[in-house]
Amino acid sequence: MTAEEKLFVKRLEEFDRKAQSNYYVCFTDFLNANEYSLFLECKRNFYCETQVYSGIEMLERQMVAFIPDALVFENQYPIRVLQISPKNPRFSGEMTHRDVLGTLMGLSLERKLIGDILGNENGFYVLVKDTIAPIVMDEIHRIRHTEVVVSEVELDAKAVKRSFVKKNGTVASMRLDCIVSEIAHISRSQALHMVSNGLVFVNARQTFHNATTCKEGDVLSLRKIGKFRICEMGQLSRKGKIKLVYEQYC
Repeated sequence: MTAEEKLFVKRLEEFDRKAQSNYYVCFTDFLNANEYSLFLECKRNFYCETQVYSGIEMLERQMVAFIPDALVFENQYPIRVLQISPKNPRFSGEMTHRDVLGTLMGLSLERKLIGDILGNENGFYVLVKDTIAPIVMDEIHRIRHTEVVVSEVELDAKAVKRSFVKKNGTVASMRLDCIVSEIAHISRSQALHMVSNGLVFVNARQTFHNATTCKEGDVLSLRKIGKFRICEMGQLSRKGKIKLVYEQYC
């Protein structure tokens, strides 16, 4: 564990102590994949019950609530859902996830205060910490060449457009390094390097074990490459390899 990771774990422990001693719910900021993995590893040591925001499945960035014993928590997180839409859809240019994030970061906001950016038919949902919602609504009027309107809305999980591409491949085995090599289109040695350097997450947990066995339904996140889900393990090919069907999230 690095010095930065140890410091993060200490912050989690402080959240736990603060919630328990003051008897109120404490919330983290939005955790990235590595931070969430660290949380999962040490959650059994906390005095408080912990609960993760569940407004929608498959979020990349999670917020955790620390709940003291016997306190009733009504699932109210300090999260605001903002809708970013073109002011005039007829004359709007194309906007991407990267464009939206770049505009938000241009406001000098900390990344930990911004959650997932989710596409929908009208533009994008952006999950933000409640403290910065007014800033985003007041300051963002244009993304790239498109004038936009920002408003607070209720999150409609059914409206979220998750883009993915279904792909086929073959692997020698369901070992993690074999799977990473196939889906990332890199060599086996490069896959080993990624896993051993903590760049691979399986079902939100960081893993350093190359021999971890993957199965249908597992979600793999590869740093700086993308997110994938294993859909199906088929029959053996003529060369004795396992036929694999997987999805890559766009």
